[in-house]
Amino acid sequence: MKQIEDIEKMTPEELEAASSGISVPQGLQERIRERIAASEAPHAGSRSARLWIPIASLAAAAAVAAVVVVPQIRQAPVDTYQDPYLAYAQVEEAFRLISDKMAAGMELAGEANTTVQKPLQIFNKISEK
Repeated sequence: MKQIEDIEKMTPEELEAASSGISVPQGLQERIRERIAASEAPHAGSRSARLWIPIASLAAAAAVAAVVVVPQIRQAPVDTYQDPYLAYAQVEEAFRLISDKMAAGMELAGEANTTVQKPLQIFNKISEK
């Protein structure tokens, strides 16, 4: 029995010569065609299959519309203020939040810089020698 590697290395002519001694069961091709036709027949021309496709498409479009439109209807805009002092306070709060996050990020970057500097100094000392 040949290994898969040996079969993969064979040329098409060698494969054809090796398969010439194998007998194919009589009527195999007809049975394969019948099975394929039987598996496709109930779905291909049925009336319910033809009706199902447009209904599914409409349902999908309605679901997408519901996801996009409904949240916009329910929520009142939060960025609209009648009182300018309230709007200014909200802007200050947003800037404070940004500043806090930025400071925390800069602190982490500073710690990472000191951690990186130690191996860099060692590498520089080794490369000088």
